[in-house]
This record gives sequence, structure tokens and C-alpha cells, in this order.
Amino acid sequence: MRKKLQVLTLLAVPLLLVAGCTTLGASDRALLDEVKATADEANRNAQAAAEAARRAEQSAAASAQAAQQAAADAQAASEKADRIFMQLQRK
Repeated sequence: MRKKLQVLTLLAVPLLLVAGCTTLGASDRALLDEVKATADEANRNAQAAAEAARRAEQSAAASAQAAQQAAADAQAASEKADRIFMQLQRK
């Protein structure tokens, strides 16, 4: 009988401790709600930052393309000026 009581106590104590840890008080629930709200806000901020990065990447790509076009235009203008200069030198 005593051995059964010891086994029962040995099993019941951890179960009671676990049950005590799983019950949440009002302050615990408020803290969890605050943590969830903070995590949701962080998620929204991360999504906004990702969108801003995507727009910046698109803008950078457009700027690079415009710079390449400007360089090509400058090269063409330089070549044209050289041709005109050479033609004037021949005359």
C-alpha cells in the first residue's frame, strides 16, 4: 500500500506542477497579447521594408538602364563630333 502511495505521489506531483504552469493569469495573458501585437507589428514592418527594397531595386535598375543609354548617346555624339571635325579638316 505504501509503495502504491509513493508511485501515485511520484506521478501526481509532476502532473500538478505541469497543470500549474499551464494556467495563465490575467497578467500573463496581457503579456502574451502584447508580445503577439509586437510580433505582428514587426511582421508588418518587415513586409513594408521588403516592398521598399523591391521598389528601390526597380528604381536602381531603371537608373542603370538610363545611365547606359546616356553613355551610348554620349559615345554616339562624340563619334559624330569627331567625324564632323575630320570633315572640316579635309576641306
